[in-house]
Amino acid sequence: MEEELLKLDLDPEVPAISEAVTSLKEADLIVLGPGSFLTSIMPPLLLPEVGRAIKANQKAKVVFVENISPEYGPAGRMSFEQKLDWITRACQGRKPDIILGHEPHPELEGEWNIVTRDLASYTRGWRHDRDKLRDAIVEQLK
Repeated sequence: MEEELLKLDLDPEVPAISEAVTSLKEADLIVLGPGSFLTSIMPPLLLPEVGRAIKANQKAKVVFVENISPEYGPAGRMSFEQKLDWITRACQGRKPDIILGHEPHPELEGEWNIVTRDLASYTRGWRHDRDKLRDAIVEQLK
């Protein structure tokens, strides 16, 4: 039986580039995803300055985009709620304002702002359609 992944970190800790931190502090919108949770979404959030910048920018909407395709390996064994908790912890307690996904999560309604939309590509159903994703994000910002 494989062990549950409890945390992810960098050793030694490395600094975030100042341009990224400044951009996050000044952004109107911060989109996390889509992509592999452990290899695309979490790595930049492992930099403490990135998490602090996201937390500090209270004017920006933070949108987490759920993957369409299931993941395998450690990320595939994580519950959706665990992933949201990891993001919140990495962002110094700041929860995503909007969770944009392709399937409902009724067990999390009320605690999280979950928006369900058909985001799949017409030709590659395992990938996001960029126009659908853009439109869904813009719709949430109105």
